[in-house]
Amino acid sequence: MTKSNLNYFILLFTGLAIGFSSCEKDGPDPDTDSSGSGCAYLLTKEDIVIVDSTNGNSQTTATLTYTYNSSNKLVKLIKSAGGTLMGYDTILYTTGGEVDSVKSYTAGGTLEVSKEFTYSSGRISSIKEAVTGTTSYTRTAAYTYNGSGQLTDMNVSYQVGNFDDEEIEAITGITYTNGNITGGNVDMFGTPVNPPAVPATIEYETTAPNPYKGSVILEPVKIPELFSANNMTKAYPTGSPTTPFIENEYTYENGRVKTLSTGSVGQYSEVRTLTYECK
Repeated sequence: MTKSNLNYFILLFTGLAIGFSSCEKDGPDPDTDSSGSGCAYLLTKEDIVIVDSTNGNSQTTATLTYTYNSSNKLVKLIKSAGGTLMGYDTILYTTGGEVDSVKSYTAGGTLEVSKEFTYSSGRISSIKEAVTGTTSYTRTAAYTYNGSGQLTDMNVSYQVGNFDDEEIEAITGITYTNGNITGGNVDMFGTPVNPPAVPATIEYETTAPNPYKGSVILEPVKIPELFSANNMTKAYPTGSPTTPFIENEYTYENGRVKTLSTGSVGQYSEVRTLTYECK
């Protein structure tokens, strides 16, 4: 694995480790078997192929393995790359069944990231994230809902350490269409002066349910993935120019997402193949 690939894996797995939970689910959304057997299909594995466009389109593989308890709550995520264990997450719950914290460890068992969850009226109100290591910081993502329980705003604040340029500072004025977040104002951190918020438009395919809705392992700023019923295909500035900053393509099997192909993130793009089990 090249150094650039290793750096991407670190970013990939750090991002996946930052926990979030909707008020209804404690892992990726299960869907009920349409055959009438009554079982729920849970996401159990993602095989990821990462392509480096600056290195002759070289490919590296990664795998995410999900483990659930007898109540179908996600309790562990194992992260590997090229057949090598990279780390793992453990998800802890309150006595009431809500996510209490998510702990992320290196392959050797050293704690790297800790996330603590707070709730208000049965909905998550904030996630406080403490990161140790080469880059150390503590930050809090806070969430605001309307009277119908829909998310309207998200704001990020740092208590210790500094932000990085191009990190999301806030998403406000969130709008919905048919259960999907289709608009909002995106505000980014920036130096020396923060850029103004940019209105964004988001598009979806409604072929299948979103397998990441309510996930506890996605970044808390991945609002469309966390709160939308279907699968985001494109996000772009509402005003000119409308060049997309997110583009996704999907294939489907048995009414579920089978593969997700993302556009380039810098020099990288990826294809994820999803595996489900009927629990």
